[in-house]
Amino acid sequence: MYKIIIVDDELEVREGIKETIDWKHHGFELIGDFKDGREAIAAMEHLKPDLVLSDICMPFMDGLELTREIKERFTNVKVMIITGYDEFEYARAALRLNADDFILKPITALELGHLLDKVRLTLDEERKKIAALQQVQIQLNQSLPLLRENMLSRMLEFPIPETKADEQLRNLGLPQIQADFIVLIIDIDNFGDRALKQLTELDKDLLRFAVFNITEELLVSENSIVLRTREQRIVAVLHNRLGEFLVQHAFECAERLRETVYSCLNFTVSVGIGHVVCCVEQLPESYNSAANALQYRMLLGINRVFSIHEMEKDMSKLQVLRAAEYIESHYADENISLQQVCRYVHMSLSHFSLLFKQQLGMTFVEYLTQIRIEKSKQLLCHTHLKTYEIAGAVGIRDPHYFSILFKKHTGLTPREYRKLREKEQPNADVSSV
Repeated sequence: MYKIIIVDDELEVREGIKETIDWKHHGFELIGDFKDGREAIAAMEHLKPDLVLSDICMPFMDGLELTREIKERFTNVKVMIITGYDEFEYARAALRLNADDFILKPITALELGHLLDKVRLTLDEERKKIAALQQVQIQLNQSLPLLRENMLSRMLEFPIPETKADEQLRNLGLPQIQADFIVLIIDIDNFGDRALKQLTELDKDLLRFAVFNITEELLVSENSIVLRTREQRIVAVLHNRLGEFLVQHAFECAERLRETVYSCLNFTVSVGIGHVVCCVEQLPESYNSAANALQYRMLLGINRVFSIHEMEKDMSKLQVLRAAEYIESHYADENISLQQVCRYVHMSLSHFSLLFKQQLGMTFVEYLTQIRIEKSKQLLCHTHLKTYEIAGAVGIRDPHYFSILFKKHTGLTPREYRKLREKEQPNADVSSV
């Protein structure tokens, strides 16, 4: 049932229309009548009619002004104009103002009934369209989280041009990602005391969702996007212009998150923090490095925040130490090479060379030479081996080259060095090897 009001300055006309029409038969309920447009507009806020039947010529606010006001303020309300033959130009003006129809005086019940039926059919169609749109909107709202997560997951896995990414974010009602970016991956270590119980998958999903909610709430004041992955992890993308401070900011957010989860849910999570990147297309790089950082949980333990920046620094130091130990163990191998050491520590030549020089202050060749010279000194002092035998024992095939190298580093030939040490320590133990 649709609602209708009548607007006419003549009481007899209003009463006549009210009494001659079977409103319910035509699908309407008459909810009020008014003598001019001003009264009608004032009442429409609370009456909320679907149709206004109005005369054109009225005091204070005529039918044209009323039509204009209705179409501006109540866009879904239909307007039907009552006019006479001598006012036909007014009726045409009303149609130009988007009045829905008009009826000529004198008004008959039959004609008005036909027009009411016509308006009712139009309103029925509009209601169906609105209902269909509402249903589509409901379905969209229900699937929107999944659509968002799918789209964001693609952005993390595959490089997407910035203009295309901005458009997709806008279509899904998400904020645009502004440089710089850093990715955090949050993963549940275990479910604490609950792990001793036989948790159902629904129980686990609810706990994961609780972590997701905590993450969203903690990062709501940040420039962030939070989503869940197919691997049952939670990913947060922080984006702002903090530059070099973004890593520290991400670390602080991750620590706060880790502590809040434990406080509220009584189980632990670990967080991996990736590299800072400067454009949307590089998001996969930050995501993958965050995943790599999280893998250090296997070595260093759970309930921690793992920043790839710190992990790489620490692991670089560890790899250089392993390389140094390898060189000290294989210095006697005349075929030992930089490539061989790099394969051992699983690093590229350029990256290893840079880190080795940074941490030990010398190149691979310089370090190997230093080790060989020190070992040859020991052999000269504590054995009766010949110079050529010592050269071979420390991995140098050419005795002449060994002598030149030895003098370059010590200022003495191997023979001179041995004699000097014998004078300084005449009672030193010397054994034959």
